Amino acid sequence: MHEELLKRWRRRFGRRHRYRCGSPRPVAGLAFLATRQIRDELVPLRHLKLLTLYDEQRPCGRIAVRVAVYRPLRDPHGVVWSSAAAACAYKDLSLRPALGGRGLRMDLNRPDELRLALDLDRRLTMAAATGRCSRRLHWPRLWAGFALGTPLTAHGPEFEQLCERFDLPAATMQKKFLRTQRGLTLLPLDWVSDQLAQASDVLVELPQLPQRRVFRYDDPSCLTGFQGASRYDLHANRFRARYEAAELRRLVAAA
Repeated sequence: MHEELLKRWRRRFGRRHRYRCGSPRPVAGLAFLATRQIRDELVPLRHLKLLTLYDEQRPCGRIAVRVAVYRPLRDPHGVVWSSAAAACAYKDLSLRPALGGRGLRMDLNRPDELRLALDLDRRLTMAAATGRCSRRLHWPRLWAGFALGTPLTAHGPEFEQLCERFDLPAATMQKKFLRTQRGLTLLPLDWVSDQLAQASDVLVELPQLPQRRVFRYDDPSCLTGFQGASRYDLHANRFRARYEAAELRRLVAAA
């Protein structure tokens, strides 16, 4: 398995590595993967990891193919997909992967992550060449799970627009979207974010895993923001400062 992954890496990042100079690709990608086998399309947030990939020009002029892995977190009003606290890896795919994955090298002992990163890199190259990708980042729908019998009241802009569009009372619209799974009552999290403290679980709607997404990346602001109950900062990583400081020291020493 390790040799097969290294062969794939060499085909993309061999001696004539295309990212040693030039401009970063104007696209970025992310992928959702499960930490255990999942059979349902509604995946518990605690069983998900998020892998992100984008080009980043370093102070030395080299372009790193930045790979970060996050464990999404709940917050009082929704989900934090990526943040400094949620980070669990910070790597550079253009460096040869190694067993143990020390420093910025990806770990050959984590084949699912490496395989996914290589596939995302290929998709980014295709998207950069053809322009076929989403113009903005879209996050999956979130569901809040409550104990059966918990009194719930849906509201919010999206919910009110749906009620108006279909000319339905709020109670009827809420009933239409109400779901049950694993002994929980489920409603879209955006509609009950103010009641999230009572929720037993948060689930993510992902019909298949792993799931990959590629989107336009025109400037770093594309990697930070809010979308409904989802909050994200794909640039934040608690490991970043360590490696940036080391790189700065090398540049100063070489000057």
